[in-house]
Amino acid sequence: MNNEDSKRELTDQELDALKASSYMTEEEIRECYEHFVNSDDGDGKLTKDEFHNFAKKVFKNKNVDRVKTDEIFGTFDTNNDGMVTFREFIWVAIAISNDDLNVMLNHAFYMLDTSGDGFLTLDEFKDFIRKILSIRMGPEMVRQVDINGFSIETFQKCGLDPTQKISKEQFIEGCKKNKELIKWFTGEE
Repeated sequence: MNNEDSKRELTDQELDALKASSYMTEEEIRECYEHFVNSDDGDGKLTKDEFHNFAKKVFKNKNVDRVKTDEIFGTFDTNNDGMVTFREFIWVAIAISNDDLNVMLNHAFYMLDTSGDGFLTLDEFKDFIRKILSIRMGPEMVRQVDINGFSIETFQKCGLDPTQKISKEQFIEGCKKNKELIKWFTGEE
């Protein structure tokens, strides 16, 4: 996580991703964002306890399962610093949505493209695979899949070698050609 996630404005892409991935209105999303930035000590990041309390507020469910929120938290604390940013929280909404596959992949691409250059590196793609597997199929599946090999194979299906970057169009088409990835996204065989 980096300092740019701290006390920044909600971007149009994040807003669009959440509108498409949830039943929340724009006003509710903005309120959710405000809850997020005000649920912590002011740095725009949440600890595990803050994340659990935030989930209870956002999902309006006082019986939010602590085990599940801890599992989700662990998935998104990618650098193991004990913190999660709002951008990482959006991943949860995208990954668990039942949206059209094209919509999910489109929003996923923008969330993955951390550099904002319109392309994904192999490392960004591997991060995507790890997150989708963990949320949709569980952490055990992450340990069972050769994420590096799977990611390289997907790049090759797009006509790229692992040193090249993948465009949004290549990403969406490559993901749609991969039956295993579609199963992870949709749960369909």
